[in-house]
Amino acid sequence: MAVCLSQLTPHAYTQQVLTSCLCAAGTLLNMLGLILIACSKEGGFNGLPAGAVILGLGGITYHLAQFHISNLFPGKRGLISSLYVAGFTGCGIIFYILYEIYNDLGGST
Repeated sequence: MAVCLSQLTPHAYTQQVLTSCLCAAGTLLNMLGLILIACSKEGGFNGLPAGAVILGLGGITYHLAQFHISNLFPGKRGLISSLYVAGFTGCGIIFYILYEIYNDLGGST
């Protein structure tokens, strides 16, 4: 264990810790935002505005973590950045797909 830790430079160790903290913060913010949106009711509690803002903050932390993760793998920096951006940008279509499935199954909005 001491040998493994001694091989890490302070810069690499700081990047690992920062990346882990940013990913954890992003995950927690996204979970909180989705819970607020899920608890929203028409004519009752409206958590949509707050949930959308919190989801946006969670997305920012994912993008910040992306830069640190891509720096850990200099040879694959472009690939890692592309995968993060494609995954984050493409995830918005899921809400539309779920909306269409809900309507096709007889749900009303």
